[in-house]
Amino acid sequence: MNNNFNDLRAAVVGIGGVGGYIAAMLCKHYEHITLAARGSRKESLSQNGISMKSEIHGSFTAYPEKVTETSDIGAQDIIFICVKGFSVEQVCNELKEQVAANTIIVPVMNGVDNAEKIRKAFPKNIVLDSLIYISAFANEDFSISQVGTIAPLYMGTIVNDERHNAAVHIVNAFLKEAGIDCQIPADIEAETWNKYILNCSQNVITAYYDCDTGHIRENPERTAQFETLMDEAWSVAKAKNINVTQADIDELMRKFRYVFPATSTTSLQRDFHDGKPTELDMFSGYIIKEADRLNVPVPLTKELYTQLVKRI
Repeated sequence: MNNNFNDLRAAVVGIGGVGGYIAAMLCKHYEHITLAARGSRKESLSQNGISMKSEIHGSFTAYPEKVTETSDIGAQDIIFICVKGFSVEQVCNELKEQVAANTIIVPVMNGVDNAEKIRKAFPKNIVLDSLIYISAFANEDFSISQVGTIAPLYMGTIVNDERHNAAVHIVNAFLKEAGIDCQIPADIEAETWNKYILNCSQNVITAYYDCDTGHIRENPERTAQFETLMDEAWSVAKAKNINVTQADIDELMRKFRYVFPATSTTSLQRDFHDGKPTELDMFSGYIIKEADRLNVPVPLTKELYTQLVKRI
């Protein structure tokens, strides 16, 4: 791969909150960025570029080289997949004819098994593991809002070979040069589960009560439920021999209490509120399936899952 970042061709598939944030930063700094979108979003991005209002980077509008549908993005050096978990199979099918032998694929998504699903779809390609802590969402006019003063993206690979490790450093540098806070943790699998444990608690509890993070924090009963959901997801991680420690859980709780903006919502809460398809099965559903398989009790997770399913 050409390491001159200005010559690299990158595409972002899924221009919602996370994908929109990454897309806006890449379009601001690089020339050869393609965005995959459909319908009115595609039309808006083509005509108006992508606008972002960020508490970290300020407000700006940037322009991609190309806006097209996923099945027509063309040859790319890097593809960032930022769709909802239930769309992974569809996106992989749409990308079948677009992924070249040297294309690096980077899913930046919720969940803990999306990279593995994409590896199965593209077994000859490098598929990295990543996650991002961010409060960002797409507005009705397709602009992007990013809330809060942190948005770290963690990247690594569970495939420990020279090709994958080199790709991690290339993509890390590519994102950093675009102004994205990209970090390489010592254990990407543990880091992914840290974020997933947070998602299985914060997303679910805010969706259940249809409120923002602040309304959970200021209510002792809801905060206790949040902690219980974290403990249940952590119990599953430990049963799977994932290296998530008590210090990791304490740090997640510290971020929840003191770092995350009180006004921040979650993707699951917004999707339930707006009547859109949700990732509930990727959060609670997956935890319950693994808990049952491993004989781990997760009563609160099951209770809230059952109640939320009734709202779908």
